[in-house]
Amino acid sequence: MHSCKKWANLHRIKQLARTWIAGLATAWLCLLGASSYAQTPTQSQAIEGTAVRLIRSAASEDPAKQGWDLQAEFNVTLPSRLAELARATPLYFVMDWRMTRPRWYWRDARLAQGQLFWRLSHNPITQQWRMSPASATLNNDARFAISYPTLDEALAPLRRIRRDNLIQSDALEAGERYELQARLRLDTTQLPKPFQINAITNNDWAIDSGTLISSVIAAAPVSGFVPVPAPAPSK
Repeated sequence: MHSCKKWANLHRIKQLARTWIAGLATAWLCLLGASSYAQTPTQSQAIEGTAVRLIRSAASEDPAKQGWDLQAEFNVTLPSRLAELARATPLYFVMDWRMTRPRWYWRDARLAQGQLFWRLSHNPITQQWRMSPASATLNNDARFAISYPTLDEALAPLRRIRRDNLIQSDALEAGERYELQARLRLDTTQLPKPFQINAITNNDWAIDSGTLISSVIAAAPVSGFVPVPAPAPSK
């Protein structure tokens, strides 16, 4: 009889332990979810796309040889943790872009696509920030590096981006609809290994503008673009 009571008490203790552990796990998951939700505004404020457009290139006087230049605008700030990290190790930023022609019967036709890279670094001796373009292999071109006294000024090249001769005019068909997409992000794969792991679990490190889309229709003749009319509001 005594052994039965002892077994019953042990069973209750195990049940209480399981309930306590389950409660802790639930509370931890709730806190993790709240933390992720709280970090979302920080991520959106770090890089926010505001505009992307095509403008006529002035590289050639011959209209038949003129192409189109890409212009993209972003609001860019760095979270305090990344700003401190940038003083110790370079940060790399990437803008992905592509030009497509939507097709209702198949996948969109890709006319052109590519990536642009930048390298942000800090000189502890001069206390100057440097922003320079980089290649696909992330080798920065020091010839075009510019020094800035503050981090905010060094981020200016990312706020107004231009790529000349994105696409040639003869690749466009009059009356056809085209979509230009652009996305600016921090290349977290170039962070030191411990911070790469942190970037997976913390949105403060994985900053991304999301995809900007500009929809246009080539005019006839192909000398410009006209905006796609906004859809009428549903009644």
